Amino acid sequence: ALAAVSRETQISLCGITPHQTEASFKAQRLKPADGILIAAALCFREALASCDVRNNTFSGDAARQLAAAVLGNTTLENFNEMPLRSMREDKYEMLSLKSRGIGVEGGLVLAGLLPRMPSLTECDLRANGVGAEGWTAIFETLRDSTANRIHTWSLSGQVGIKECQSLSEYMAASESLTDLDLSDNFIGEGCTYIAAGIGGSSSLTQINLANNAIGPAGARALIGAISGSRSLIQMDLSHNDMGEAAEQALRDAVKGREGFLLEMLPH
Repeated sequence: ALAAVSRETQISLCGITPHQTEASFKAQRLKPADGILIAAALCFREALASCDVRNNTFSGDAARQLAAAVLGNTTLENFNEMPLRSMREDKYEMLSLKSRGIGVEGGLVLAGLLPRMPSLTECDLRANGVGAEGWTAIFETLRDSTANRIHTWSLSGQVGIKECQSLSEYMAASESLTDLDLSDNFIGEGCTYIAAGIGGSSSLTQINLANNAIGPAGARALIGAISGSRSLIQMDLSHNDMGEAAEQALRDAVKGREGFLLEMLPH
């Protein structure tokens, strides 16, 4: 209710003044209601060029409202250390946001901007706390974007079981994705989704699934994926406790595929 009043009256209830150009709310232990009030102010504070709300663990409705406000504010040039202006102007082939802590709200902003970034071929989002909600939005956007040209993702230690379905759909739909690092994610049963993505992809050439607790069931799913993939030539399945029988079945699945590199290092 307060946020609606703020937007209607164009009175900021979070302390951002009319002529203020920078606002930092970083690491202030803000609650979701505070995030929503900041989002309301972003809708009409046109002088603001930079806003930082990192390290407040926003998610859900607060993160969504913040992202929507940022995407709707065309004068905002920087949000959570993300170079919005350059991103809108499609100035990146390789975008590195590593370790900036952009949060869930930052992930949602990136998802909203990706369709405007057709030149982007590689993106590094490691160590950002994007969360399942942020990653799912990113993968769904990429799945549906015909302009997407990203060929490389380093997602080591970044995603979990919750994101596997949307990631799988993106993998199958992409015509540009060639190199995917999913090591150290402990996706476990989520491997069945990843296997479907591998089998459905026409472009993926190499994937790293080391240290993901795949187990025998995941290995069986991957055998079908390898058989169905026409593009895959390299797969790392090290440290996954799949068992000797499953490992041998995987070796048999790649027999006769010249140049195929299958790695399965034990613990």
